[in-house]
Amino acid sequence: MIKENQTTSNMFKGRALSFFLVGLCVFCLGSCGYQLTGGGSLPAGVQTVFVSMFENRSSEIGMENTVVSDLIYEFNRNGQKVVTDSRDAHAILSGVIKSISVETVSYNADQTRMESRVIVIADVVFKGNDGAVIWSGEGLVQKQAFKSSREDKQVAEKNRKDALGLVSRRFAENVYARLTDDF
Repeated sequence: MIKENQTTSNMFKGRALSFFLVGLCVFCLGSCGYQLTGGGSLPAGVQTVFVSMFENRSSEIGMENTVVSDLIYEFNRNGQKVVTDSRDAHAILSGVIKSISVETVSYNADQTRMESRVIVIADVVFKGNDGAVIWSGEGLVQKQAFKSSREDKQVAEKNRKDALGLVSRRFAENVYARLTDDF
């Protein structure tokens, strides 16, 4: 009977210690100022946004359309009003895709490329309808690795296009997060 009470007592102490440690972790994360970026409101009281077509200085035809579509989606997804006429907007988001490059990440034993990385560099400007710059980001970089295939060029090209799509979505998410970061 005494052993059974000691075992029950030890289990209770173990559970109490576990709850205490979990509570301590939650308290520490909450009190250290850790928070997700973005989620605030747009700066300078902006209520409506016009996303203009980006200038594309890369050799990737149509990338400007993909980026603008993803930016519009990101604003809409977060409850922001995107207008189709710049005259109706409180602010205009514009930008330049400066470059898109591909670099090799890894080779196999016979020096065949196994994995590559697409790198997109862009500048973004967020201006009020009066032309004043509210926020800008220069040289914003987004990267994504993808599997290369020397044997099947179509697979390699599909993987590269998929990586570019992912880069565009992440770029839109990052721009929106920076704009709403309660600065």
